[in-house]
Formats: sequence, C-alpha cells, structure tokens
Amino acid sequence: MTVAELQLLLLDLGRLLRASAAAVCVGQISNLSGQVGNLTYKAFADFLVQAEAYSRGALAPKAKSSPAKKGKADPAAIEQTCQDILDVYANAIDPTVTLEQIEATVRTLEESNASKPRLDELARQMGYSQKFKSKPDVLKAIRQKIISRKGAFERPNA
Repeated sequence: MTVAELQLLLLDLGRLLRASAAAVCVGQISNLSGQVGNLTYKAFADFLVQAEAYSRGALAPKAKSSPAKKGKADPAAIEQTCQDILDVYANAIDPTVTLEQIEATVRTLEESNASKPRLDELARQMGYSQKFKSKPDVLKAIRQKIISRKGAFERPNA
C-alpha cells in the first residue's frame, strides 16, 4: 500500500463517516488524511513505528528541562487550532464529545501563543460581543462557552 492509497482510503473513510453523521470523526480523519499526504513513504513508516511504540508505553513524554522563551507562533498552526476550537464548539452538543476533548483543545489553544486580537476574533465568532481585558480572560470565556454549550445539551437529557 502506498501513502497515496492510504490517503485515498482515509478520504473515503471521512466521506463514509460524514454520510453516517459522525461529524466529530470527520474533521479528525480529514486532518490525518492531509498530514499523511505530506509524508514520504519512509517518513510515514517511521511515524507508524513511533506511534506503535508510544501505544505500548515505550516512548514517554519528554520532561521539560527549563521553561523556554516563547517564539513567534506559526500562523497556520494558530489558524488550525482556532478552527479546531470552532469545530469542538459546533459539535459540543454531540454526546461523543467529551470534556477531556474540550479541555485538550482549549489547552492547545493556550499553548499556541495566539495573539490577543486573534483570540478576540475567535470569541466574536463564538458569539461574544464584549472586549476582554487580557488573553487569560478570553481563553477562560472560550472554554466556558464550549462547556456551557455541552452542559446545556446534557441537562435536558439527565
């Protein structure tokens, strides 16, 4: 199987899941399909070996030696993270979306070192009209908005 065939398989799987209304998985599979297409065969094989080792617990996360200075963030990564936040917000009413997924996505946004104006724009896209004083305030509001949406859906079903 070639990397191109795997990419095609992942795209087809994404279409199947989209047709079956498994919206949460579709975005993740589309992202994986795009990432696989950028790898060479050897790089993809190395990735699979590493993923298998990680699943067995052979690779432990690296310990932080010292706090590094935050450099200039990658704009494409920030935009992808913001899109992930909007996707999680849109899918928060889906019972398959867990609080852990929400927390992990918000944590990724926090670590992305996005600018305050970009975070304000993201909050506006989620329905906020107010201005926030600081980045932590915007992040807290975004997190709360997603969790509130999830909770509002689950309460009537409880």
